[in-house]
Amino acid sequence: MTTIELQAKRLNIINSLRELDKEGLSKLESLIQSLKEDTNKQTYKMPHELLIAFAERANEDFKNGNCITQEELEKEIETW
Repeated sequence: MTTIELQAKRLNIINSLRELDKEGLSKLESLIQSLKEDTNKQTYKMPHELLIAFAERANEDFKNGNCITQEELEKEIETW
């Protein structure tokens, strides 16, 4: 996103805020608070042993030819 696009987006949000009534502002405050709380939550940390197991399985799949190229994947996605 360019700087101009970002500024335009900010102006649109500010204009939308000006149109909110008391109830809308209250809902927005609640939403902002819940977003803040979500960003403060700790993310999942995968146990080291599980990460190693996934990596080993991926290596085995690759050795056995159980994989496709990026290009093949993109072609497959186009058929969905």
